[in-house]
Amino acid sequence: MWANHRHCTYLPRPARRRADDHVWGGNFVSDTNVYSQILREDIPESYRDLLDTLGRETFFKVVRACSGQNLYIPKWESLERNARDRDIRAHFNGGNYRALAVQFRLSERQIRKIINGTRT
Repeated sequence: MWANHRHCTYLPRPARRRADDHVWGGNFVSDTNVYSQILREDIPESYRDLLDTLGRETFFKVVRACSGQNLYIPKWESLERNARDRDIRAHFNGGNYRALAVQFRLSERQIRKIINGTRT
């Protein structure tokens, strides 16, 4: 049965892609037709916020790309912190720890850790 095709790693890539087509009522149908048949109620409640945020098309792309996997989504704050740290390193001139501390509202010790790559 096609439902187990992901376990058949010996299938060539085109055959695996064809196996990804859904069977609906005994007929192969396109993704678009299947997506239109999937109702909001068919999606587990814990994923509906993600559906609302991404929209149907993008949500289904993520589901198709990551089906069955645990997906880690970082906190927004960690993305901001990584961008800030990159900015600090870009503005570092070899001795301006104090100025960077004032500019980024951090302690000199925090700036030194960021510059030295030892921030945890």
